[in-house]
Parts: sequence; C-alpha cells; structure tokens
Amino acid sequence: GSCEPSGNDDLFCLCTENYYGSRCEHVGEGADLSVLESIISGNNNNYEHVVENVLSRNNWTDILAVVDVTGSMQPCAAAVYKWMKLSQDKTKNIRYYVFFNDGDDKLNSAKKIGSTGGIYSMAANNLNKVLATMQSAMKNGNGGDIPENDIEAILHGIEMCPTCTDIIHIADNKATPRDLNLLNRVTKPIKVLTCQVDVASVNPQLLNVADKTNGSLHTLDEDVFNLSAIPVGEKITIGRRTYRRTSSGFVVV
Repeated sequence: GSCEPSGNDDLFCLCTENYYGSRCEHVGEGADLSVLESIISGNNNNYEHVVENVLSRNNWTDILAVVDVTGSMQPCAAAVYKWMKLSQDKTKNIRYYVFFNDGDDKLNSAKKIGSTGGIYSMAANNLNKVLATMQSAMKNGNGGDIPENDIEAILHGIEMCPTCTDIIHIADNKATPRDLNLLNRVTKPIKVLTCQVDVASVNPQLLNVADKTNGSLHTLDEDVFNLSAIPVGEKITIGRRTYRRTSSGFVVV
C-alpha cells in the first residue's frame, strides 16, 4: 500500500486490492462496503439525506468535516461523498476530512480515552484519495461496542487543520461518545449533524457537544443555533421531542 501521515507521529496506509488494515497487514476485503458502493453508484437512493440537506442550506466555508464511519453509518458517509462530488461549487469549501471507526477493531478493553485510534484524515484536494481514505477507515473497523471516539477525532481534525473555521461533526445519533470528558479541550464551535435519528429523539449528549462548544445542532429539517442562550430550566423542542437544560446539560423531557 501507499502510506499517508496522520497526525504528528502516526500514519495509515491505502491498500492494494485484497488487503486491509492500517498497515495493510490483513489479507481479505475487510468490512463489507456494499451499502456505500450502491449509494455512490446511484443504484440506491433510499437513504437519509441529512448530510445533503444540511450542507445545501448552510453557506459554510473552510470546513473541517469529522465523519463517523462505523458500521451502520455507511449511508451518511456515502452522502458526504455524493454531495462533494455532485456539488463542485460548494465542495471547494471543504478543506479537510477526518474519518473515524473507533479503534480499527481494537478489543473494547484496549480502547483508551484519547488514544482509541482508528482515525484517518486527508486534505480535500484529491477526491479519489478522499474516497480511498474513507473506504480504508470503513474496511478496518466497525466500532465494536456502541460508544465511539468522537471527541478524539474532532481534536485530531483541529490539530491537522487549525485554520479551518467551520467544523462539522457527522455523528451517529444512536451512539454516545465515549470520550465526553475531553470536550473541554475543544476550542472551536462544533456543528453537529445527527444521522440515524429516525423517529427517535436527538441524542441529548450530541446536543450537549454542540452546546458546550458554542456550536449548533442540525437535523434533516432543522438548524438549531444559540443553544447557549437557553437558561437552566428552560425547554427547547427539536422535531417531536422536548429537551430541558439542566445544570449539567440537556435532557429529554
């Protein structure tokens, strides 16, 4: 494979056919990417359009996109690529990508807060390489347990693209970040895009990621700004559910 830098002291490799792993150390195809491939090819249009809707209705620039690509997040990751490919005028606004899979199939017991790994990053100036990087992150891990290393990936992205001004986090609504205690290290507002909401409520911990970084939360139909202006004890309605701010963050009412 050909290897790419990832942070100050790490790298990952883009593998030739029939090999996978962060160092191309495994023989085989890795995780099944058929859902991703069917969406990108246009053979499957039955996927949620959160990413496309949110990116199309907001004029963000100098974007750092941090994308969860574990397991069932393939449709949202595919939507990132489709939007980037089909909207060339706007995709120039995305400068850097971070794809994370929560540890490259690392044993759950070996996952350490802040260094779980499975993070793949790439400048956005080469579409083919971005796709190969995203595919590698997907092939090399499905996340294992449900909690994921969202904040670790966000911090990595800020380190790799310190001049990126709009940071979007394409998050799995069904998974709470394992590393929320790192949130106080995030020094820029995070725009959280919630995937896999379905009829369920927005995960309040993702709402808290947006709130505690002075960011915003985005669903298929709504953009929720100025979360920090909501006083303790007051409520906000997002979709069909209502949330109340407490002294420790938002909770579902």
